[in-house]
Amino acid sequence: MRDGNADFAVVAVLADEEGVRAYLDHPEHVRVVETRVKPIVATRSAVQMAIAD
Repeated sequence: MRDGNADFAVVAVLADEEGVRAYLDHPEHVRVVETRVKPIVATRSAVQMAIAD
């Protein structure tokens, strides 16, 4: 809606930092990023945050 903002976002809710590492390093995730995401993305931003219960 505003110039310069992202066109889309992906949200993953994971239990802990170990889960984040497992998700990011999983071979299927890596394959999808390499074959489907990188070819169509000009720039990328990432944010990780811990949400307290």
